[in-house]
Amino acid sequence: MSFKFYALLLALVPSIQAIQVANLNVSESIASKYGCDSACYKNFQEGLSVDAASYGAIYDTTFYETAHNFSSSKPGDALKLEPVNATLLHDIPKGTTAYRFQYVSKDLDGKKIPVTGFIAFPYASRLNGHVYPAIAYGHGTSGVFQGCAPSAMPSLYEYGSWAFLVSRGYAVIATDYAGLGNNYTAHPWQASPAQAHDLYYSVAAARKLFGGALTDEWMSVGHSQGGGAAWTLAESSLLHDDPLSLGRYLGTVALAPGVRLQDMVLAAIQASSSSDPASARSFLGEAGFLVLGLRSILPNDPQTWLQPKIRKRLELATLSQACYDSMMSLVADLDITDFVNISDPSLHLALEKMQAITARGESKSPQPIFIAQGLSDGSVLARVVEKAYHASCQSGNDVHIQTYPGIDHDPVIPASAPAFLQWIDDRFDGIKVTGGCSNKTIQPFDSINMYAPSGSS
Repeated sequence: MSFKFYALLLALVPSIQAIQVANLNVSESIASKYGCDSACYKNFQEGLSVDAASYGAIYDTTFYETAHNFSSSKPGDALKLEPVNATLLHDIPKGTTAYRFQYVSKDLDGKKIPVTGFIAFPYASRLNGHVYPAIAYGHGTSGVFQGCAPSAMPSLYEYGSWAFLVSRGYAVIATDYAGLGNNYTAHPWQASPAQAHDLYYSVAAARKLFGGALTDEWMSVGHSQGGGAAWTLAESSLLHDDPLSLGRYLGTVALAPGVRLQDMVLAAIQASSSSDPASARSFLGEAGFLVLGLRSILPNDPQTWLQPKIRKRLELATLSQACYDSMMSLVADLDITDFVNISDPSLHLALEKMQAITARGESKSPQPIFIAQGLSDGSVLARVVEKAYHASCQSGNDVHIQTYPGIDHDPVIPASAPAFLQWIDDRFDGIKVTGGCSNKTIQPFDSINMYAPSGSS
């Protein structure tokens, strides 16, 4: 690295002020005031324990504060940079070098906002050098509160996800998304156009920080919430207009992508009254994120459709700043009747808004899209993703989907890794896709004896 880079790094590194801001424990007596009885509290404590191990208890608040020069900045500017202490990193490829960064993005309405994330470099690139093909990476749901940022986690939220890319020799530019890490704004969960902004402008900031180490070509990859964001970016005007001239975009990989949220919710409601309550419960576990995200997206909606029991539980989640597992466990004992009044017209208006935000296939992508979807996914329903695939194909996109029988939400990442990594390699190697659309089911070697745990992040 050059002297100029190190001078910039030293100028941007803040003094550390470490406190706990996420997964704050609460007593059983306090929890009971929010409608969380002893059974609920037991579940909640178990979730908090998992989150404490995954997210860590200590948070560098100084770094995540909005940079002093934000007011004079513009989207794509880099505001802060600091190396991640290598001793804090576990479950990621050995030899990885990682940095946290703060940069400027845009929100759903186009207003500039500060966002944080991390940039991870392999030991060497695919050509054994130090110029790396760039991947803008969108993570799956980690939570909706400030302390749930992947860049603040000891493992940088590596749950068998982005490390595949680093091991392959790619530089990973991983946004936290607005509202996670930096708290300038609330996190608009599943507002995929906003998260598409976060992906695009993260690449611009990374180029300003590490331009000489990144190739001109780049791609976007995402899982779950991030899969929806990456797919949204692929079809967005940002890639057609490319206002910051980011280089040559080569395509997108969307793994178990969160799309068509209204369809997802209505399918879960239908499942709750059918013979498939397990499928409904898996999806409803994330309903709290949807409710809180809607408060950011539709601030004037009083959410009269929200039932009192879940309303109180979400107050408890906010009090404790619950991240993924603690939020999921906090609502594990509830069913659809505890969540929403499905006859309230304002519920359907809110869901229609989310459908408009998360529907894919309405615009043309300049480059091909690869989708991988588990057929046993209880969080992102395969039939809904396939509906979005067909819409995207009918819009003239070069889009290809592979489905995986017996595979749930997170396991689709390692199950599909041989395919999507080769697909990424081919794009950077200049190999052209045949064009059109394709829908292929990949069969396992041994469906009876394969290891296929359920799970989602």
